[in-house]
Amino acid sequence: MFLPDYIKRGLAVSTEGGEQLIEHFYKNYNFSDKYFPTDLAIRGVDDRSILPYYPYRDLSGLMFDEIRNMVALFVRHYYKPPDSIRRDRELLSFVEALSKDGKLDGVPKCNKPSQLVMIITHIIFTSTVQYSVLTGSQYYYNGFIPNSPSILSIHPPIPTHKVSLEAIVKGVPDFNSTFYILCQINLLSPNSTSKLLSHYQHINFKETEVLEILNTFRAQLKMMGGQMEQHSFSVVSPTRLRSGWDI
Repeated sequence: MFLPDYIKRGLAVSTEGGEQLIEHFYKNYNFSDKYFPTDLAIRGVDDRSILPYYPYRDLSGLMFDEIRNMVALFVRHYYKPPDSIRRDRELLSFVEALSKDGKLDGVPKCNKPSQLVMIITHIIFTSTVQYSVLTGSQYYYNGFIPNSPSILSIHPPIPTHKVSLEAIVKGVPDFNSTFYILCQINLLSPNSTSKLLSHYQHINFKETEVLEILNTFRAQLKMMGGQMEQHSFSVVSPTRLRSGWDI
């Protein structure tokens, strides 16, 4: 795996160590389990009567619903009748590749529209909303190096030992390491030059019905963006969501 030099120098683990961590996580990743509603249920945070205030669930859920509705309309438009999905060899090959080539567990078989909607919604949601949740505010927190340094100048303290201010100061990365860490954080933070979610090129969609679906989706996001932007958890606001990863 290729990593820029400044990323290697800003991590306590080596490139090989980073690959091992990713591989370890990937082996335990289940596509269906990470689907937004399923993930909430597995973690026990989907019940509003038990957990009334959970912005990630509530605001991300609004975005999830809009994305799923838009995807469902697309699938309904392109697959008439519904069983025509089974005759789309290119689509079926893509879904099969997720499991075999991508080695992903939990990818549903794509035999009916609801399964295709789930797969596409999951991919779009992960690369936009979920990505924004993870990276949208990281620069403000991780940009202050003592909060979460990815490398230390001394050995980390033993949990049972008290940590002095002197030890903390000694442990903070030096100037050069801090520069590399900030480069890494900046790379993984949302890029304002990327296109916003729903701002797809019309050259890819020419049918009147499809353009209406996109325009409705864009109008809904614009309305929601004005409301969410005022919320403290505004990282999922449509005014900030990019149309995919920036790196």
